[in-house]
Parts: sequence; structure tokens; C-alpha cells
Amino acid sequence: SPGPGLWRVSRGDNVLWIAGTHAPVPKKLTWKSTRIENAVKGAQEVISAPALTVSSSQLGWWTTLTLLPSAFSAPYNPDDKLLKDVVPPALYARWETQRDKHLQGYNDTNNEVDRWRPWFAASRLYRSALDKAGMTAINPMWGRVTEVAKQARVRVTEPRYEPKLQNPRAAVKEFFNSPLDDLTCFDKTLARLETDLDAMRLRANAW
Repeated sequence: SPGPGLWRVSRGDNVLWIAGTHAPVPKKLTWKSTRIENAVKGAQEVISAPALTVSSSQLGWWTTLTLLPSAFSAPYNPDDKLLKDVVPPALYARWETQRDKHLQGYNDTNNEVDRWRPWFAASRLYRSALDKAGMTAINPMWGRVTEVAKQARVRVTEPRYEPKLQNPRAAVKEFFNSPLDDLTCFDKTLARLETDLDAMRLRANAW
């Protein structure tokens, strides 16, 4: 049936419900699942998907402030290279085709996507293509789950991994100056837009 799948895993008296998610989904999706809401209301704890974070408290106020200029320049290619300088010609030709078809606002004077690293450019193109197709990569299910959990006073746990940076300034500098092995991601993103956009729309509406 349409909507998220729900699997029941049990061991003795302990029961774990696993909810399946899907992305992308329609932007104006009205999401409701009584089955999942009832599972949340009867739970002792709700556990989110894990996340990776680097908190500003770990870095400190002054360190965070001084790192901002480097962090904001992170999407750009080292040595002020353009995207066409770091992507093979055949791959760049495919980028131009998909860029002209899907990238909203590309012709704006403040658009600098052709100075970005391939991974960042591909991510921007993908989000723009979804938006033009009436879809979003943000699934509304977790928001509804946490809302129901709060109403039912069920504890919500969000597992987070926070790596300890011994030298945050050096880490940002290394990321900015190092080449990224991201051409595979760039290629696969273009391939998905070339071949799978209509299928993504069908799956999104089916969900």
C-alpha cells in the first residue's frame, strides 16, 4: 500500500518497529500513517537515523569565527579553477546539457556554480532538478513522528557521531586545498538525471 513500510522485529517481550522512508517525495505531500502513529504512541522510545555533526561548542567561539571565511570558500575549486578545468570534456558536455535543462537561476549574475567543485555542483543541480519536477529530497515522515512522540510524551533519541578535531583550522585548510575524488559522484548524478528522473517522479507519487 502507498506510504512508508513498517516492519516488526521481536525478541522475547521486546519489540522494535522499523519504518521505511523514501526520497525524493512530492513537495506538497500530505503525509499521514495511522499505523506508524499508533506504533509511536505505544513505544517507550523513538530512535532517529544517525547523524554526523561538528559542534561549534567543540571548536569554541573564537575558533568558529576565524574559520568562517575558509568554510564559506569550501565549495570552490582550489586555485580558482573552473568546473570545466577539473572535469573531462565529455563529462563536462553532459553537465552543460543537464545544467541548461534543470539548473534554476543559472544565468543570474551572482551564480558561481561553474567555480564549484564537482560534488557541490552536482548536489546543487540535483536539488534544482527535483524542485523543477515538483519533488523534494526532504521526507516529512520524521517531522510527523517526532510530533506524535512529543504529544504522547515518548522519549526521542537522536544518535550523533561528533568527531574530535585536534586542529580544526588545519582540517578546514586541508579540505580547501586538497583535490576531491568526486568525479564518480558527479558522473552518477548526471546519469541519474539523464535516465531516472521520470521514474523518480513515479516512485515519489506512489509513496
